[in-house]
Amino acid sequence: MDVYLAFPDKSAFVPEEYLVRDVEEYMAEGAYESVPVLYDAMPERAVPKALKMPAGLDHWVHHLDEPFNEALLRLIDDKGMTDTEVYKKANIDRRHFSKIRTGKGYTPKKPAILALAIALELDLDEAEDLLAKAGYAFSPSRKFDVIVQYFIIKGQYDIDEINEVLFHYDQPLLGG
Repeated sequence: MDVYLAFPDKSAFVPEEYLVRDVEEYMAEGAYESVPVLYDAMPERAVPKALKMPAGLDHWVHHLDEPFNEALLRLIDDKGMTDTEVYKKANIDRRHFSKIRTGKGYTPKKPAILALAIALELDLDEAEDLLAKAGYAFSPSRKFDVIVQYFIIKGQYDIDEINEVLFHYDQPLLGG
């Protein structure tokens, strides 16, 4: 038996015009750059204010925030969804989701985390918080981040549409 896989080149793929037009307008406006970042008043010591604590390192290490996998499971419960609904809607393999779920020091890559945020229909603050728990952040200098941020702000959570636009701009796709 012969099996053939056909992959059309990019020229054969044309996303919906309105998706590309709206994202291009959003990027041109620079609205994503207005997200405030709180830094110490001394720019040469650019340390986020949230990290300035009166206690020493020992206190920080023993009082960590909720880990990524626990935050994800809490969000799934809060949204009244099942694990299966979430990983299917996020285009994430069941085994990969199981690895994420158990934690044990595993942190998925940013596209998988954002796919989960899209599947859970998180608002921008919730998505930023989930990213931060995994050690990531949105960056106004990355097309991938700006595109995903655009869809979250607009409340458009169709992962296929988002992936169409990401593909159009030669960016990694959500899921994994």
